[in-house]
Amino acid sequence: MRYGDQPRIVAHFKDKDPETGLPVREVQLKAATSEQSYLQQISPFVHVKSDREKGSIYKKVELFWPHQLLKVFISYVTVHGSFLSYVCSYSYSYESKT
Repeated sequence: MRYGDQPRIVAHFKDKDPETGLPVREVQLKAATSEQSYLQQISPFVHVKSDREKGSIYKKVELFWPHQLLKVFISYVTVHGSFLSYVCSYSYSYESKT
């Protein structure tokens, strides 16, 4: 999760986007008051519903969010593994304004 002026997802594919052939797909998230909540919009990028043995088609998924705390802290959260067992590593760094 990182700071962004607008809520958006940047999905980095392990290979290429099956639809466009590009290595990255960027999706602007619609306001949560629309027909889908933020969770419903993000879910296809972070939940593997079929072929769990193969894992995700994404190498990395970045979520950009307009929150003041994210302007100060740059944070990365990585989750590896399946639904039942996973390893989560979290690190952050302080970015000084000086």
